[in-house]
Amino acid sequence: MLPTTKNQAQGRAKRVLSQSAMRILLCSCLLAVPLLAQQPAAGTQPLFVFGAGARAIGVGGAMAAMAADATSIYWNPGGLDFLERKSAVLFYANLLEGTKYHFVGYAHPFMEIGTFGVAWLHLDTGDIQQADESGLKTGTATWGQDQFVVSYSKQLPWSLALGGAIKLDRTGFSNLTASGVSLDFGLLYKPELDGVWENLAVGFAVQNLIEPKLRMLDETDTFPRLMRAGMVKPLRIGGEGNLVNLFMGYQSGAKGSSNRVQFGSEYVYQGRAMLRVGMNGSSLTYGGGVAYQNFQIDYALGKYSNDDKDGVFGAQHRVSMTMQLGKTKQELLEALRQRENERIAKQIAREQHLKDQAAFAKSMEDGRIYFEKGDYFAAQIAFNEAARIFPGDEDAQIWAKKALEQFGEQQRIAAEERERIAATRAKREADSLFIESQVDLGMKYFNAGDYGEAVRQWEVGLNRDPRNTRLQELIVKTKGELDNRVTDLLKKARNAELAGRFSEAIQTYNKALSDGGLSASQRTEVTNQITKLQNQMNVQEQFKQGVTAYLARDYRTAVSYFNEVIKIDPRYGLAQKYLYDAESRLNAQVKDFATDQVRLRFAEAVKLNQRGNYAEALKILEEVQKEDRYNKRILDAIDQARDKLNRK
Repeated sequence: MLPTTKNQAQGRAKRVLSQSAMRILLCSCLLAVPLLAQQPAAGTQPLFVFGAGARAIGVGGAMAAMAADATSIYWNPGGLDFLERKSAVLFYANLLEGTKYHFVGYAHPFMEIGTFGVAWLHLDTGDIQQADESGLKTGTATWGQDQFVVSYSKQLPWSLALGGAIKLDRTGFSNLTASGVSLDFGLLYKPELDGVWENLAVGFAVQNLIEPKLRMLDETDTFPRLMRAGMVKPLRIGGEGNLVNLFMGYQSGAKGSSNRVQFGSEYVYQGRAMLRVGMNGSSLTYGGGVAYQNFQIDYALGKYSNDDKDGVFGAQHRVSMTMQLGKTKQELLEALRQRENERIAKQIAREQHLKDQAAFAKSMEDGRIYFEKGDYFAAQIAFNEAARIFPGDEDAQIWAKKALEQFGEQQRIAAEERERIAATRAKREADSLFIESQVDLGMKYFNAGDYGEAVRQWEVGLNRDPRNTRLQELIVKTKGELDNRVTDLLKKARNAELAGRFSEAIQTYNKALSDGGLSASQRTEVTNQITKLQNQMNVQEQFKQGVTAYLARDYRTAVSYFNEVIKIDPRYGLAQKYLYDAESRLNAQVKDFATDQVRLRFAEAVKLNQRGNYAEALKILEEVQKEDRYNKRILDAIDQARDKLNRK
């Protein structure tokens, strides 16, 4: 909007612009002149059609389909949610006669709710000298235009993102101001295509969908509607990081303003250096850029205005700096998953700790009860179990030591009694001494934690005196403890086996064998289970190698591995399926279809595949493959449908 006066009275009351200031204003409003000349009611075209970002200007302004940084707030707010990380852009252009043009934008993606962006566009002429009617200088004033933007974008299904922006336009000269509100709308579509159209992007945006009205004094200006459409196609060339981006766009102004076709290309070398050339209508633009880590500096050279067809004002320089901030969406997602895994692990650890605390408290309580009753042997078992749960607990260790000492004292008293009896019962003296030695020997194994050997030693003594209740009590209690330990080991092994941790299960089964306490039938069963798990581990390794070879299309090697798996486990259904598929592809040939019905069904599947109905297409293809197993065309179509279905 131009600062103007309506009548002579206002002209005398206001300041008079100097010749240089008038030249600045005329240059700044170059875009508005053709429009006003053609249709007086069309409105004043805002100066912010200069664009935002040197990269965009370098490719002719064909940026409606490119969401690369925070300049999408200006070109197409619908593409903001395709940004992978936070982006900030600073743009500067020094125009004619000291006129300055700025853009500052920031976009902030969120994982779930979409992406928000804010921007500020500003243009001013600097100080303009004012004078009164007699020509006496009265000071300076600045004419400027600002635009404040708040935008939002959200990705929808089908690789489509929609967005919009609310804008506040403000124009001011000296103490005169005018402002208005407008609305932008945009969408960006990235179809999932293969081949030459892979990574294609299509965009459409409307600026001033709701046209702002700015009133200064008694004049009202309206910024007209502007529509953009575009397409971007990246092409990878040479090594990794080298590509060429091809841009095409069309810009249409409302109410008779000039339309233009835009083209641009950008060569990117190793993701570090860029060269650009573009055509914005009839205006040729150039540019380049360099990137380091999260920073990028871009430069563009082009005409002051696309309506300066005669090149009166020459080319202007534009510079912008882009900063990519924080982590990408994928990195944030991985961090979120890691935190969730850590939370689950901590929760499991807490639950296990609570279980251990409950088991510890129960063992300590049982031990004290046994201790008060004088059953120091049972007390020692309970306290030893508590010490096993929490090895560093001093209270459990102290009580276990007390129980051991009291139990030893009981043993000492019992030994003295047996010696007294042995003096009068000479016949039983040898047996008594032998039993005592077996008890002591068994206790040594018991205190060392070898309950199985302790039981065996006590059973030797029990063979000499089958009615010895003390040995019976020791054996019964120790066997009970041994049975509990073996039961826990077997349970742990089976849980590991069910969880697929076969190596851990084998180690636990071996520990159960070494601890003793298993019956002959149990030992046979555990030994057979170990052999079975070892065979199963071998089957899994062979199957894994076969799948690896199959995915690498080494079907001959895959067939060899799957045959080995089936020899070991003939009921391995998945291996049989892989063997069937591998043999089919190994012997596949390009040939005619076996029957006309197969040909018709194949054509039906191809149509379904082209329409994106991959699951139904795959079902038909697998059915006809049973009738024409080695037909390479059918097998290739199956692989293609499976691949697309997995991607989907």
